[in-house]
This record gives sequence, C-alpha cells and structure tokens, in this order.
Amino acid sequence: TAGAAYAVPPVTNVVVTDISYIAPTDDTYQMERCKVDVSSPRGATNLPVLIFFHAGGLFEGKRHFPGVNPNEMVVVAAGYRLSPQVTYPAFIEDAAAAVAWAVQHAQEYGGDPKKIFVSGHSAGGYLAAMVGMDPRWLKPYGLSPNNLAGIIPISAQVTTHFRVKTMLKIEGETYRPLITPEAPLYYCSRRLPPICIITGDRKIEWPCRVQENELMAASLRALGHPSIEFHELSGKDHGSVDGGVDEIIRKFMARERSLDKVIVRELEGVSGRQRAIGWRRGHVRSTGSTGFPAPKGGGRSESRQAALARIPCRAFGHPIPKSTRKIVERFLAAATIRCRFITLASPRSQVRLAPPASQT
Repeated sequence: TAGAAYAVPPVTNVVVTDISYIAPTDDTYQMERCKVDVSSPRGATNLPVLIFFHAGGLFEGKRHFPGVNPNEMVVVAAGYRLSPQVTYPAFIEDAAAAVAWAVQHAQEYGGDPKKIFVSGHSAGGYLAAMVGMDPRWLKPYGLSPNNLAGIIPISAQVTTHFRVKTMLKIEGETYRPLITPEAPLYYCSRRLPPICIITGDRKIEWPCRVQENELMAASLRALGHPSIEFHELSGKDHGSVDGGVDEIIRKFMARERSLDKVIVRELEGVSGRQRAIGWRRGHVRSTGSTGFPAPKGGGRSESRQAALARIPCRAFGHPIPKSTRKIVERFLAAATIRCRFITLASPRSQVRLAPPASQT
C-alpha cells in the first residue's frame, strides 16, 4: 500500500522500543501492554509528535508504526490493554496515559510538547477520538483536549463502539447506532482541537463507517468548529485505509503548525488597558464583552464590518482577503468579544491566505 513503505523507520532514525508509559505495578499484563515504541529522526528538535493507536476491535492487535513518513515527525506507537482481560474504560485510560507520557517526554526524543497529534486506526481511532474529544480522560494529568495540536481518527467508530456496547450490556443489533457518553460523537464541540477525519471507500469500507464519520464532520461544522477535514480514500477498504494516509496526515500537521496561534487583542475603550486573549488552534476564548472598541483617539465604536476591513495580516503586511475576513467574522461573532487586531501567524489553505510572490 501507499504508506506501507514507511512502516519500518529508516536507519537514519533513532528507534527506542518497549518504553513503559505507566508507573511500575504488580499487574504483569498491564506492564506488558502499556508500552510505546518511539521513532525520531536523528538530531531532531521541536518536531511534531504523532501518537498512534493500533486497530483490533479493542480485543486484539499490537502496537506498530503507522504508514507515514517518519523523517518529518516523532512517531509514538502505543499499546493498550484489551478485552477480555479488561473492560471499559481501561483502554481509554491507557490511551490517555500514553498521550500524557508523550506530552511529558516529547522533548527527550526531539519532539515539541505543544505539537502533539493523536491518531489511530479503527479501534485505535476510537481511542484517539475519545481522548481528544472527551475532557475526562486527560484531566487527571492536568491536560485537556486543547493541549493537543490535532486529532486524526482513521476509519474510527465514532458512535458507541460495538465492543463497548457488549461490555456495558447494551442490547440491540450490532449496527444500530448509539450516541452515548461512550461515543466520540457525544462530545462534538466547536472548542475542540483541529480534526482530520479519514475513512476508506464507502463501497468497500466497514458498514456505516463512512456515514457516521460524515455525521461527525457535519456536526462539528454546524457547531462552528473552524478546522475540520474529511477524507474518503477511493479504493481503500477498512483494512488498507491506514496505508494511504501519509500525505493527508503530513499536510494536515503542516497546516496546523503553520497557524499555531492567532492572537486576539482586546482594547478596553474606557480604561485604555490592553489585554491579550490567546486563541490556539481554532479556539476563541471569550471575555464576555461585546462590540468593537472606539478607534484610537476616541470617537464612536466601529461597526464589525469597518473593523474587519482594516484587520492587518502581520505575517505578510497586507490586509486579510475578503474570503478570510468572512471566516474571521464568524469566529468573532461566536466569541462576542471586543476586538481590534487579529494576527495570523502564517498561511493555511482553509482561509485561502497566500503570501506575496516575493515570499513564496
């Protein structure tokens, strides 16, 4: 398959295997399963980190490197406990522990703890989505989904996983979809990290898999999430789809790194105090105030349209294009904040912002 050539890191990469991501315990099965293998380019610094959870229906499978080019990132292949040795939610707890370990140790392997992308195939995609969307799992480690740079579920079950339904003794047909608190779909929100959803070809994929992922993408967009990608890979079935994801994942990670931060600066019109409000990876943090401040030197408050018309793009020194301005306006409308400037770090395809010819 397209990405299979990268399954084994090249000799130029440093590969460290059998690293435990949990504290020592007398549970030999847990110690055996809760390990990671790490591949990083020799001499790497501040590279993005991709954590990958294997497939297997939550009852089989073992950790392995995904079909991506490992020369451009640090790759962490994570194992986790399986049914019937454990039941829900042990495997999600393991996935969260692996993510927390990666955040804590990323720099030791040349990675950037602020560029953590969580991915997985099938059951592994379910785990990646649960950890990345439901804040309960990362909270014990002092983390939240917004500490992640992105979520990349590959042919994941995003309704309640059929194996989880069995564990919880939820009756019904296998393909009867449920959206319970055990389902990624339950946690759709515009405040989540960027999400790149990948599936195989609906003609040969797992039944309903493409459609339920389409529902998640549509729901996130309807809720106002600013960074959603959906990719259906023609000719790929459920078993082979993870072999065709290399280019998609690399481009997604590059886009999210290029627009790592947008800063919204609020000017307090009366007091003159200026306060910075961080907006990381598509999340505007509202202060609860409304409208735009008066222009410098006093005068009447600007209209939203007038303020947006003069927002500069600091990266390239020219105004934001109209197409981008509409997207920015949607963000501001959702956040209901008083705003004076928005700074875009660098271009991304979703907002169609291109640098001048001299900088390409």
